[in-house]
Amino acid sequence: MIKSVMVINTQGKPRLAKFYDFQPVEKQQELIRSVYGVLCSRAENVSNFIEADSFFGPDTRLVYKHFATLYFVFIFDSSENELAMLDLIQVFVETLDKCFKNVCELDIVFNYSKLHTILDEIIFGGQVLETSSTEVIKAVEEISKLESASNYYRTCLQISFWLAKSVAYGSKGAVKREMMVTSLVSLFCSVLVSVEALEG
Repeated sequence: MIKSVMVINTQGKPRLAKFYDFQPVEKQQELIRSVYGVLCSRAENVSNFIEADSFFGPDTRLVYKHFATLYFVFIFDSSENELAMLDLIQVFVETLDKCFKNVCELDIVFNYSKLHTILDEIIFGGQVLETSSTEVIKAVEEISKLESASNYYRTCLQISFWLAKSVAYGSKGAVKREMMVTSLVSLFCSVLVSVEALEG
């Protein structure tokens, strides 16, 4: 089982810290500091595999990769293979690269929810779900479409509510009322067209 995924910059600031078994916030911060302390003291030419028993408990290992200003870290138990975890880090980074066109630290900072969506498509509840970068990107694109549609519908409903309220309370005269109703009908028609386009 994967116990945690972390992305830490070279100054020790966590850009992502996801724990798959419950840890109090203070303990999480302590673990992040411990992991960074180990990473920053390692030479570039040593192994990317570390025994993590001292801070994550018995039978725990840590695998990391250093890209530019970021460390990508997976912590896991003996049920997972170290080389497979190293490959999974590569899948995660490749997917981020494809989503953000050469990912950098700022992409991670300003697209936090998308980062979590990508990670959740790869790992869920500490178990590996998907190892294909292409499949992860497809799933993320579908989720993005649904989010866009949801935002669009919310906006349309707000406008529709405002128009209906205006028709009911604010408009004086038959011509103005008729214009409001026509706008409302037009808006609902455009929503239906958008729904068909998204479903098609």
